Amino acid sequence: MPKKKKVKRILFSIAALISIGLGGFAVYQHHEKQKMIE
Repeated sequence: MPKKKKVKRILFSIAALISIGLGGFAVYQHHEKQKMIE
């Protein structure tokens, strides 16, 4: 039982890192587009 909890926590942290990374990338892309418009 304890092992499964650890796996779930690892998967959750990976998912969190991916979502944070994607969010940051989206913001970066948006700023680049704004620069091109100006």
